[in-house]
Amino acid sequence: MEICKRLTIVDLPNKGVGMVALEPISKGDVIARWFPHDKRTIAREVKSLEVFEKELSAIEDANERSIILNHSWPTSDGRIVVGARDGVFGCINHFRIPNVIHTFDASVWTTTACTSLNPGDELCYNYNLGSQYDVRTDKFMIGFLALCDSHGVQKRPSLGMTQPPCHLSEKDLLLHVHNNKPLKSSVPAPRQDNGTTDCTVW
Repeated sequence: MEICKRLTIVDLPNKGVGMVALEPISKGDVIARWFPHDKRTIAREVKSLEVFEKELSAIEDANERSIILNHSWPTSDGRIVVGARDGVFGCINHFRIPNVIHTFDASVWTTTACTSLNPGDELCYNYNLGSQYDVRTDKFMIGFLALCDSHGVQKRPSLGMTQPPCHLSEKDLLLHVHNNKPLKSSVPAPRQDNGTTDCTVW
């Protein structure tokens, strides 16, 4: 990942973790770039929903199955992508009116501010512009959502991710910065043909 602005990951009320700005960010500014071939962004791909379901059924720990489902999403071409467990791309939460936009290209995803952000503002993206859980009605998406439902994992933003972006006060921001260091860039080495992921996932 290439972090272009000062950001940090913090615990947010009723949201779990989220990503917040540590400096003013202007509309149109590039905030970060993410590399899908870097295993710190995408851990792996699964070639079909059937294979993914078999893999899950072989895992005895229900919590582990839930974690995997929460870090996974279906592509438009019938694959399942499993995001990196400790990756920070997935820490950008959903809101229907986003303040950041992701642009997905095969070798790089770019996150850009679509409104101005102040220090302490949480970054939010509309998941229905990407994964389209509430939008897609194809058999593959329906099957993926049914699998998630069967394990008690809710992926539809409209049913569980309706809170607007949080804002941390200056006092809270200073406290969080003391406990959570700003994100650092970790730009990966040039891509090698070693089986790592390189795809436009939406």
